[in-house]
Amino acid sequence: MPTKNYIEALDTYDGNGISLFLGGGISGCPNWQSELRDIVSQTCPNLILVNPRRSKYDMKDTSQTFPQIHWEYQNLQKCTAVMFWFCEETICPITLYELGTYT
Repeated sequence: MPTKNYIEALDTYDGNGISLFLGGGISGCPNWQSELRDIVSQTCPNLILVNPRRSKYDMKDTSQTFPQIHWEYQNLQKCTAVMFWFCEETICPITLYELGTYT
C-alpha cells in the first residue's frame, strides 16, 4: 500500500507532488532503495519516492514481467526527477536502457 511519500511497484502514483523515480539495479543487487528511503525520509520529508523494487516479487513468475515493465515506463514519465544507481554486482542492462532514454 502506498504511503504519502512512498510508492512501490505496482501501486498507483498520480503524478502529483515533487517525486523521484529510483532507477537502478533490482535483481542481483543489494536493496539500496531501502537505504535511500531511510535517508530521504529524514532529510527531504516532502519528496515522494517512486520505487520499482517490489517487497514481494517472484522473478521466476514470467506473468509479472509485462506489468512490471509497464509500471516502470508509466512512472518514469510521471516523476519530477529520475536517479540512476548502478551496483557493482551486475551490469543492469534495463537501467542502462532507461538512462539512455531519460537523459
